[in-house]
Amino acid sequence: MHSKCIIDIEHLSPIRVDRIMELSYEVQEQETWSSDLNGVLMASLFLEPSTRTRFSFDAAMLRLGGKIISANQAEELSLAKGEQLIDVLKSIAEYVDLIVLRSKARLYHYEVDELSIPLINAGDGEGQHPTQALVDLFTIKEHFARLGDLNVLFIGDCKHARTIHSLARLLLRYNSNIYCCTPENMEIPKDNIEEKNKKKVMDITPKALEDCLKIADVVYLVRYQKERHQKYSNYLSEHEYTSKYGITTPQLELMSQNSIVMHPFPRGLELPTSIDSNYRAAYFEQQRNATLVRTAILREVFEREEEE
Repeated sequence: MHSKCIIDIEHLSPIRVDRIMELSYEVQEQETWSSDLNGVLMASLFLEPSTRTRFSFDAAMLRLGGKIISANQAEELSLAKGEQLIDVLKSIAEYVDLIVLRSKARLYHYEVDELSIPLINAGDGEGQHPTQALVDLFTIKEHFARLGDLNVLFIGDCKHARTIHSLARLLLRYNSNIYCCTPENMEIPKDNIEEKNKKKVMDITPKALEDCLKIADVVYLVRYQKERHQKYSNYLSEHEYTSKYGITTPQLELMSQNSIVMHPFPRGLELPTSIDSNYRAAYFEQQRNATLVRTAILREVFEREEEE
């Protein structure tokens, strides 16, 4: 696998994370956009729907002076003819300098082992979403000026929320405590969490939610992912989900003055628009940070290429 790929959190070194955070602050402070990637060609392959990830990556590349070719559904590629994903990627790698891929199924390292160019995972089914986790990490760092020793409460469908899978793994590196309030059968997968960190991931019941809100520094909600529930018959209805795993204004007021509410979007009824004006709402900051962090990611990928 190309050394500059970003496939998951496990293989994204702390040194690279620190550098991306550093570059994100640099991008935030600059008054004009640089043309660091002038002449670079990026393939933007989004085989599942996307708004924020696709547009922020495209905007980042264009602002850095690069160019983009794109496909926004599998039917635009030979995957529709039954071709294997790796063959599609290896062919595209002959024409571009970088691939940004959102896939419908989990992306494994062996599937990209033979690529000659970097590939960035922009979300892979129920797997991970490492670049969104980096956006979220930057947002948290901006608010608290630190990443360690935080209480982070994830609410909702943690099983299918790839943003949570990646962010939890990142935060555990910084010795944060993870609380999860989830419906039955939607708990966060702990298979890939290191044994030493498993005790820091605590499942709570809806009855304990209010107590946990009082100590949470970060409350991170996710939507009811009905497109991933179709194969199951024993899940809550969307209405039941919202009533138990949504946030309300009275619940919001239980939180400390310095705490924040985050959401990767798109949102459902679990995050009512009535709380958008609350000073704890940080989810539009996440969206504003998306382009600058992904700009930093692109710069870091090609910065490393120059060093090597």
